[in-house]
Amino acid sequence: MKHMDKQKKRAFKNQLYEQFARIGKALSNAHRLELLEVLAQGEHSVEELARETGMPIANASQHLQVLRAAQLVDVRREGVYIYYRLADEQVFSLWQTMRQVGEARIAEIDRIVDTYLHDRNQLQPISATELLQRLVEDSIVLLDVRPVEEYAAGHLPDALSMPVAELEVRLSELGSNKGFRTGELWDCQSRVEKEHMHEDDRCRNLENMVGRGATGHGAGHSPDA
Repeated sequence: MKHMDKQKKRAFKNQLYEQFARIGKALSNAHRLELLEVLAQGEHSVEELARETGMPIANASQHLQVLRAAQLVDVRREGVYIYYRLADEQVFSLWQTMRQVGEARIAEIDRIVDTYLHDRNQLQPISATELLQRLVEDSIVLLDVRPVEEYAAGHLPDALSMPVAELEVRLSELGSNKGFRTGELWDCQSRVEKEHMHEDDRCRNLENMVGRGATGHGAGHSPDA
């Protein structure tokens, strides 16, 4: 009888961990992780996701189907278009935790970031509390450089939408405005996480860029941020 109980217990554990492994398998692909990163900003069509991640639509669709099979994303149809979104807040937290663990444990991540973001010395750590306080004091101007659609889905209080493609022209415009000349311009991590920043988020002071155009952008550990 005890032997049978052990067999049943083993069968139970095998089945249980096999289901957990479905999540791990769905996450064990760089393209699918990037899709989750983009979806953390809000709902997107397959076409938008393919364009944002640089994948053919067919490939993006296949990866999204894997994520859906693991119940990490939800889908809705509108006419001929299919839209995806994260299944819930827990999925967002899962991806957030993966990033934090990776940054803390895998030295290669820092090496890659250093290789592609040569101007990290311009990035200054700023806590969410300090940033929000400086916004209240009207001592800084916060620019959200994400696509307009992602800004509309959620953004930090008082952040101004200024997509990367518009930075060069519009920063010059800001420089000619007295109200903006007297403050500081900040470009914060573009992957705004559910309208809240982490205590270790980094922002770049853009004050010295006004009047001469933007030569780049980026903050945090996202090469496309």
